[in-house]
Amino acid sequence: MYVSLRSLAAALGVTVLSAPAAHAQATLNLDVDFEFPALVLLRCVDDITLQLDSDTLLAAADVVSLHVPLTDGTRHLIDADRIGRMKPGAILVNAARGGVVDELAVAAALKDGRLGGAALDVFETEPLAAEAARAFDGAPNLILTPHIAGVTVESNTRVSDLIADRVLAHLAG
Repeated sequence: MYVSLRSLAAALGVTVLSAPAAHAQATLNLDVDFEFPALVLLRCVDDITLQLDSDTLLAAADVVSLHVPLTDGTRHLIDADRIGRMKPGAILVNAARGGVVDELAVAAALKDGRLGGAALDVFETEPLAAEAARAFDGAPNLILTPHIAGVTVESNTRVSDLIADRVLAHLAG
């Protein structure tokens, strides 16, 4: 059964960081917020889609989950200024790319209580060096994982099968 993201979001009454800009322009006939060039920012309520600017979205969201590539336009997309615009106590999740968030700003916001929590799976420098990790010392409500958000039993099986098939093909000549 196919359920569109728009319909699901409307049913749940949630704020969505939605589709790639080109997809949204083509299918939803929306303009792109070029401050967030890889995304279209949407709020879906009662099956009506409204386009929001990034400040409105950040101020309203309980959780901001990032899933964008690292580009010149997304480097430090979430910095001290944007964290300051977020809803007090909001939670930040970065499972996208290191560099999309300013790690020092996140650590400071956690320690000051501006952010209610953060989960970071990616870092500007990977693996996360001890020196860079010190910025997070004493930061409450923080989860750091070593770039494993996409690692599931299924993905490990798929990668293992792919590698085995390629090795067998190479050996077969």
